[in-house]
Amino acid sequence: MHETGKVIRRQVDGGSKQYWQEQREGFMKVTRLHDAFVLAEQNGWVDRMDAAIIESASHPGAVRILGAWGLRMSRPYFDSYPALVNKKGLYAKAHEIPVFGKASEQK
Repeated sequence: MHETGKVIRRQVDGGSKQYWQEQREGFMKVTRLHDAFVLAEQNGWVDRMDAAIIESASHPGAVRILGAWGLRMSRPYFDSYPALVNKKGLYAKAHEIPVFGKASEQK
């Protein structure tokens, strides 16, 4: 077990089948999280963003991937919804969340 702040997460061998399955799923969840943040910033659809944050916060692969990009899940209070924050501790924006498996949309 590994303690990260107030959350205890189990350790998984980095070469195991379970680890790589979690990572594959995590990449998809992080991309959905990014898409939900874009919709929230453009159209105000925060319900999708909240659902994507909850889905990602409960997935070990997504949490590892976001952590590698300097993002983390934060729960300000014990019973509050998770929030995605950046290295500065501020709420993350869509451009800070990585996108995987899509062609680059940057111009």
